Amino acid sequence: MLKLLRNSMTCRYLSTQLTTLGRLGYPIESALNILDITLSQLKCSQKRLSIESVDAVYADAAAVLNDPLIALRVGYEFRVLNFAQTGTLYGYCQDLAQVMEMNRKYQKLAVDAAKISHDIEDGRHFFTLTPYENAYVAPHVLLMILGAYASSFQWLTWTTGKEIKNAYFTMPAADNLSLFNDIFRCPVHFNQEKFRLEFHADIINTPLSTANPEKLALAISKLEALLKSQDESESFTQAARSSIRAALDMGAVSLSIVAKRMNMSERQLRQKLKSAKQNYRDLLEKERKSAFLRLYESGESFAIIAQSLGYNDQSAFNRAFKRWYGLSPTAYAKRTHPKDSDG
Repeated sequence: MLKLLRNSMTCRYLSTQLTTLGRLGYPIESALNILDITLSQLKCSQKRLSIESVDAVYADAAAVLNDPLIALRVGYEFRVLNFAQTGTLYGYCQDLAQVMEMNRKYQKLAVDAAKISHDIEDGRHFFTLTPYENAYVAPHVLLMILGAYASSFQWLTWTTGKEIKNAYFTMPAADNLSLFNDIFRCPVHFNQEKFRLEFHADIINTPLSTANPEKLALAISKLEALLKSQDESESFTQAARSSIRAALDMGAVSLSIVAKRMNMSERQLRQKLKSAKQNYRDLLEKERKSAFLRLYESGESFAIIAQSLGYNDQSAFNRAFKRWYGLSPTAYAKRTHPKDSDG
């Protein structure tokens, strides 16, 4: 079930980052345009966005602000303690080892960009981020996450006098290492096989001064409920999108057809979608846009594509296309395939 959450981020988690980006000079309007969502959609706590689209926002912010490490700055300013149950949970843990285990299990409620693990190699303790196999590797997002972890782990371990021992990055060394040194406060290594943080072995099981077993148990019960709810919501949404996709492939798509494929009435489908914070029109739009890309790259004409996507006429397709890309199909073809655009 959890695989359905991979490579996505909740709007609630992203909104905290966009607030920081805005404070640093990057307008939220630019981010919303890249993400292709509205401000009201951003405020939907259960809505998730692809990691690839979020990484595109950071790439644009890095270019606009002329700061290739903007994601790292944003991550370090993030305060996990203030982020609902997934934040307060860590302060209640018994020790750093339990923090890492809780993070592995529940972090996906906010962002799931890589496999998280606590690795012990020759007595050395590592907190490792491993991008999923065959998934888009989002360098900016991973930098943001490590910056947030640096802030969080330093907050948890400051009483020990030993914070992060080493920090490892897969990227080449940055031109300016001052930000890395300021944030991680330890030796920083580049061109490594994995993104990871190393901790002093003797503090892994040192009791945290903020540990609270009762509050930890309460936080876990709430997070388990959230995890179950999100899994069910994601599972249903994926099933609905698969049914829409199948209907499109058969050349006829409507709410009644999709409901019938899912063995429920139109009313039941609408209610289930509402419970999952989704609506039929948005899901259909996403599947049509995805199908367009496949058909377009295979060389189909716009007329054939419009028919395949279930549009009644070319003008309806053109209006939808303008919503997707902000320009007409002809202009899109000239931009993407200038030599062989077919209009």
